[in-house]
Formats: sequence, structure tokens, C-alpha cells
Amino acid sequence: MPWVKTRYLAFIREETKKAEEEIDLPLNSSIYEYLDELLRRYAGLRKYLLDSSGGLRDGINIALNGDVVPRAKYRETILKDGDELVIIPPISGGSLF
Repeated sequence: MPWVKTRYLAFIREETKKAEEEIDLPLNSSIYEYLDELLRRYAGLRKYLLDSSGGLRDGINIALNGDVVPRAKYRETILKDGDELVIIPPISGGSLF
């Protein structure tokens, strides 16, 4: 079973109360199975990550080992022991002046 390192940013760090952790997943788990496990552990993340239809909100991205994975590849991207995942929240804030 692979252990996947997860680093938490912004609101995810606030919700989990952790900067990072390792998550044990079943063999041949994809990014979708990883997200399911994360939401099982931290139900409060649903309001931040999922839209009203239960899909991943626009603007949320996932980086695997430093590279952003296209959403179309979340189901087919199989995670391996030692992989590092980061959920990247939408960029907001700032000022024009």
C-alpha cells in the first residue's frame, strides 16, 4: 500500500490543523481515491473543495511531485509510494493599486 505525502496550504491547512501528513492508500489508488480518503478524514473540506453537484470546484488544482496534473487525468493517475501531493487552492485577493 502506498504512503502518499500530502502538504496542506491555505484553508486546507486551517481545516486539517496540519502542515503535512502521510496518507496510506490502497494499491493502485488514483488521485480520485486520494481525494475520497481526504474527504473521509476531513469532512469539513467538502465546503472548500466540492461544488453543489459534488464535483471538484473550479480553480482547485492538484500537483503531484511538483507538477500540476490536468483534471482529465485524475482518474488514470495512479499514486506510488512516496509521491507528494499538494492541493492548490484558487488564487484570490490582491489589489489593482
